[in-house]
Amino acid sequence: MFAGRVIITYKNLVIRTTVGFLAFIGLGGIVEKTVSAEPYVQRTTAKMIKSNGQTNLYFKFQKPYRARLILHKTTGNYIKKTVTLPKGTIVSGVPDRDGHKFTTIHNGAVDVSYQLKKRVVKGYQSATLNFAVKYSSGILRQVKKPAYSLPYGHNILWTGKPVNLWPKRAVTSPSQIKITSDGYVESYHYHSVTAGDTTINYQVKPNSSVKINHVLKRGSSIYFYYRDHLKGVSDKRVRKAGPYQYRLTLTNKHTPYAFGDPDNDMFQYASFYSVGNRSYWTVDGASDVYDPATGTD
Repeated sequence: MFAGRVIITYKNLVIRTTVGFLAFIGLGGIVEKTVSAEPYVQRTTAKMIKSNGQTNLYFKFQKPYRARLILHKTTGNYIKKTVTLPKGTIVSGVPDRDGHKFTTIHNGAVDVSYQLKKRVVKGYQSATLNFAVKYSSGILRQVKKPAYSLPYGHNILWTGKPVNLWPKRAVTSPSQIKITSDGYVESYHYHSVTAGDTTINYQVKPNSSVKINHVLKRGSSIYFYYRDHLKGVSDKRVRKAGPYQYRLTLTNKHTPYAFGDPDNDMFQYASFYSVGNRSYWTVDGASDVYDPATGTD
């Protein structure tokens, strides 16, 4: 379930993403050419999504905390800078455990907002949050999954349609929506740059960003309310003033798919959403082996 490195392979194309390194997933990944079999794409079941979906734990900082940002330039070089996470910041985290007890919390799969990064990221193409905090220190504590979070995955959605989407993912120009752990919705336009041997398809600065002020859940839909229009998405103005002027609707279409490369026994699982009036998809999780005949792993 998204443990370690995930490889999505298509005919004449391989996309490699390292789960712990969120900039590559959120910003486009490492893209290189190879020769492979035809991709496998097939409708799957909600049971498979539940079995293989990546769930996230969330934590809130109880005091200001100085974390590291790993920054990436077009030269291919990395540099580390410090960013202060204010008290109350919610992050996703991966715990080390001693039995049932948490020992150390590491940065998780869901990214934090550009608002937290913007003071130190000028001139860089990607910025990945990095921290390791002893849970016994009281610096952070576990909280419930925020209402704005998606059920599984990295809280990132791409534009597109099922079945014929994946072979084209790295050669078309999909828009991206990111829902951050600290409660922002960010929209990104495709903007590819080469950074050393890495291709980054989405820049660190979003095209538009808004703070979520209220969330409603009804059936398969999530409603985000915020003050200002989010550029690049079809939100709706529902009030003339105040913090809830705009509403963005995300509806799970309940059409899960499995896709991947049978040669490598690597499969991923995706769910499709309508966001405003457009179709989006998100990666929920992954497994090493998938049997298309039985729909089991």
